[in-house]
Amino acid sequence: MEFKYGLLVALVFAIIIALFGLPHWLTVQEFDGTLIRIVQEPGTAAVFAIEKDDGSAETFTNEDDLYMLKVNSRDLLTLKDGGRYHFKVNMFRVPLFSWSRNLLTATPVGQ
Repeated sequence: MEFKYGLLVALVFAIIIALFGLPHWLTVQEFDGTLIRIVQEPGTAAVFAIEKDDGSAETFTNEDDLYMLKVNSRDLLTLKDGGRYHFKVNMFRVPLFSWSRNLLTATPVGQ
């Protein structure tokens, strides 16, 4: 009987992890753009203002994301304003709550 409960707990735990992890994995997008500027916030978070190649601009947060195995947020603070990069981002933009998408990686373009 204990095996059934252990299996049930493991199954419920796996479903919860998958439900919370799916938005992180399914919303990944990549694009090229120019870093306008970085604004350091208290703690480890930072906000990146980026102009995409299509002419639109958007702000992104820079936070660790365990679902995407991103634990190097501080490394992205070394990017240079005005530099062109290939960006990888995930999650959603929700202006009502001031939520921005998360910046996962940035690699220089044309170097």
